[in-house]
Amino acid sequence: MSFAEKMQSSPTATIDGQTGKLIPLPKPPRVLRLATVKEVRLELARLYREARQGKVAPADAAKFAFLLDRIRVCIVDHQLEERVKVLEEYQPTSSRTG
Repeated sequence: MSFAEKMQSSPTATIDGQTGKLIPLPKPPRVLRLATVKEVRLELARLYREARQGKVAPADAAKFAFLLDRIRVCIVDHQLEERVKVLEEYQPTSSRTG
């Protein structure tokens, strides 16, 4: 792959049309997986730190924290459903007489 092709596929800077100076582009947002409770916890901790540093408005942090908690609850519920399903499959079938 040539240098020109690399620059076209993922530019990291642009040229100011008036001054001709190179201006770095902002980093693309992180793609969050959030597939496990641990990943949600890590994201929640990152959000807390950014809110404390003033990088995220407190109102926005509260909204994101609420959404992260909902995601956590969904993950836990899904894990519990899977565990119950496995337990039900291994449960011996018994005929009730009585």
